[in-house]
Amino acid sequence: TLIDQLGGSTAVAKALGVRHGAIGNWRRRGWPDSAKWKLLALANERGMALTAPELDRLLVNGAAVSGAACNDAQN
Repeated sequence: TLIDQLGGSTAVAKALGVRHGAIGNWRRRGWPDSAKWKLLALANERGMALTAPELDRLLVNGAAVSGAACNDAQN
């Protein structure tokens, strides 16, 4: 998943400045816009070169989709 490619829930939570549980909640319930922007910046810092529409496609129903889809978004 995208979250896994970014180092896992704990690493993403730390990078976003939130508790680990927030990541799980957002995966289930949907990502707040402020977190999406931070997640987009984190992905781009890690060389993923995602756009906001690509990130939205990767965050389906609050979940991060498969690594294959993440890789497709990068190409």
